Amino acid sequence: MLFLVFAHVTDDADRGWQEAAELVEGQYGLPLDRLHRWLHVGPADKVADAFAGYRAADAEGIVVVPMARDVLGQIEALAQLRAAVVG
Repeated sequence: MLFLVFAHVTDDADRGWQEAAELVEGQYGLPLDRLHRWLHVGPADKVADAFAGYRAADAEGIVVVPMARDVLGQIEALAQLRAAVVG
């Protein structure tokens, strides 16, 4: 099974949730609570733990959509998480 999830790696979770809400509402026309279940916001270790949960559930893969204004910065942060989760 392949999972599609959204993420914002940040040490400022309040700001991260705000940015994610703006993007979800702007791109998808949905309130944040509609995607909350699949959106992981917070420090790298918290997001990595969430991703590890998918792996523990036998996910074959995880497709991650960065939910931040600084998309390239998020891609870099997510690449580092990948090494921690996949090994």
